[in-house]
Amino acid sequence: MELKELKNLTDIKPDKIYEIDSAVFSIFKVKDLNSSNWASETLKNAVLVVRSSYLRYGDVQLIDDYDEKSQIYLCRVKFILSGSENLPDSFAEEWFSVRFVSGN
Repeated sequence: MELKELKNLTDIKPDKIYEIDSAVFSIFKVKDLNSSNWASETLKNAVLVVRSSYLRYGDVQLIDDYDEKSQIYLCRVKFILSGSENLPDSFAEEWFSVRFVSGN
């Protein structure tokens, strides 16, 4: 999966959507805490694409031992580009991966 393919996740319904000003946050739950099961292979692959930005810091594993017991989310933020309110296709999109690791 490549970065451009993140836009193809439109068939997967987000778990939550929040709107703050002109930003729309779509939250996808990718994996439950203390479970080795991922919600879908597509979402798991999306996490790998988002985490690939870590590679600029060197050889970093995109999936590690902490993922086994973590709860993992993806967040897509869409927002209108400044000064382009009248152009319907002038928006930017950012993706974030967040994981919560159990302390036990």
